[in-house]
Amino acid sequence: MDRIDFDENWNNKLLGDVFSTIRPGTKKYNLQGRYAIYLKDRFFCYADIIAIDKFTLDEIMERKIHLTDTGRTDKDFLELIESFYGKKTWWKDGETQLYVLYFKKIVQTSLFDQLP
Repeated sequence: MDRIDFDENWNNKLLGDVFSTIRPGTKKYNLQGRYAIYLKDRFFCYADIIAIDKFTLDEIMERKIHLTDTGRTDKDFLELIESFYGKKTWWKDGETQLYVLYFKKIVQTSLFDQLP
């Protein structure tokens, strides 16, 4: 099973049933794929991708997607995303292609539920 890692629980988004993450447009993600979610290298939950959007960094900023994803102001979000990816060969400033992945958390309701 593929895994998605979070260094921080930005905006406490992982506590909700549905959450998003902004990731490089260079990797492939599977719609309806199940992923193991890790926070600070510790297992957090399983989640299914329920939607995938692809935007440029500028479009993410214009649509204010970063506000609900990270809880950061425009300036702080730009500094954060550049610290993650700014030195990558595929980085093109505002024209950088990024995915917004939307996950639905898988909740185990009993000991007999079959999870991956």
